Amino acid sequence: MRFYDELLVGAIDLHCHVDLEFSAAEPKREPEIQWLAKAEAMGLRGVVLKSHWWPTVSAVPLILSATSSKVSVWSSVALNSCAGGPHPCVIEAAAALEGKVVFLPTWSARNDIERRGFSHRLRSVYQNFPRLENPGYVFTDDRGELLPLAKEILEWCKAKDLTLGSGHVWGLSV
Repeated sequence: MRFYDELLVGAIDLHCHVDLEFSAAEPKREPEIQWLAKAEAMGLRGVVLKSHWWPTVSAVPLILSATSSKVSVWSSVALNSCAGGPHPCVIEAAAALEGKVVFLPTWSARNDIERRGFSHRLRSVYQNFPRLENPGYVFTDDRGELLPLAKEILEWCKAKDLTLGSGHVWGLSV
């Protein structure tokens, strides 16, 4: 086993997009049943399913029923507009449904919009995307201090014992 292979043993991949995520843009390389077997062979302890569009809690039992992998599979929610936005009730629902990770907005983040990230890619794939409400969320003020909404999200994640990921909100612009 090579040195870098050893680093994967017991690791958790925090960013595994589910099969339907990019289906309109490009076909996925392989279904979960195949990449989960590879993750197990590499010694990964677990994976977190991620979607820009919806909470992945319903995908976990489907994937687990289709494979006999020993790799743990956890769900997440990205706080984009289509999933309810950065609102405490979305976090509370994720926790109640045994979600494990909350991502700050990705394509609904101002940083993503300004950098022409995932939000820009969606415009070329989904015909009606430009009509979606995309508020360009920010979580810090012009001094880099957390805004009240960011503090509230942090407190809710802490209270519900959820991991918080930065999504696409951080970058040069605040």
